[in-house]
Amino acid sequence: MEDTTLEALIADWRSMVETSLQEHLASPEPILDPYMGMMHYHMGWVNREFRPIARFVGKRSRPLLLLLACRTLGLDAEKALPAAVSVELLHAYSLLHDDIEDGDEFRRHSPTVWKIWGIPQAINVGDGLFGCTFRAMAGLHGTGFGSDTVAVAMSMLIDTSIALTEGQFLDIDFEQRTRLSLDDYTRMVQGKTAALFGTCLACGAHLSTNDGPMRERFRRLGEQTGIAYQMLDDINGIWAHANDTGKAPHQDIRRRKKSFPIALAFGDRNIGERILALYNRDMKPENVEATLALLAAADIRERCLHLYGLQQVAIRRTLEEIGRVLHLEGRSVDLLAEFIGRLLSVPDLR
Repeated sequence: MEDTTLEALIADWRSMVETSLQEHLASPEPILDPYMGMMHYHMGWVNREFRPIARFVGKRSRPLLLLLACRTLGLDAEKALPAAVSVELLHAYSLLHDDIEDGDEFRRHSPTVWKIWGIPQAINVGDGLFGCTFRAMAGLHGTGFGSDTVAVAMSMLIDTSIALTEGQFLDIDFEQRTRLSLDDYTRMVQGKTAALFGTCLACGAHLSTNDGPMRERFRRLGEQTGIAYQMLDDINGIWAHANDTGKAPHQDIRRRKKSFPIALAFGDRNIGERILALYNRDMKPENVEATLALLAAADIRERCLHLYGLQQVAIRRTLEEIGRVLHLEGRSVDLLAEFIGRLLSVPDLR
């Protein structure tokens, strides 16, 4: 098993996670088929007529991180499958509600649930997914974990769900502010993205070891990875190609979203006031172009990539710290490090 490649593990685990997700979201009776069908559509399994399709369902990065944490610490990852499914359902719920709150009409090149079936049904479907996250986590009882262990995992899930709403509050609130600092941005990301990444690795560690310091190292690694992931997502939100993001080009600027590059630009003495002035106007095409030109003049993209690189250095240091401890036990952090590296690879932004 030790010579298993990351590709083989990912393929097996994705299949395992997908099958379990579909079991958790199976329709209990025909009258509820359309309700569950909306969930299935959001998960990427069916089209708007609820017919099965071959469609990109997402990377399932969060459950894979949890399972990799378990494997790294010596636990049979299959025992942690209910927790892996739970964190993916929590992520799916948050995306569905985010689409409503942000007014996003497309996700992964397809219309969002609210755009097809309306906001009331979309809210209800999101609430249903939220409830399913806890039912899934309770499934740990059936894979050999004791009540105390499951209770702690459930508590992690509760705290994370609260942190997600805190981060989303700040994200929405920032859209109404005239400006924000990088510290403000980081605090938002700690809730919106880093909390769930941290919980994925911390929960995997919790299920695998009683070593408290090791659990905290895994949490720190997850939070660092989540911050980097959001930084990269924000960089892509301005400069990546639409084919890579599944969203319209420069959408973050058109929505006047105060993302990582914009927070950095606000603090620039040469362009800060001009960016602020543009963000106080309607984002007509000429204002989008003017914003992009100012960002280019101040090398904001390159400065963002530099700060992103520093975040990756912090991640490598934590991985090395974990690796030194695991080496004494004859274990390796290599596969986890490889997966995180792939997750945080920078696309061609030219």
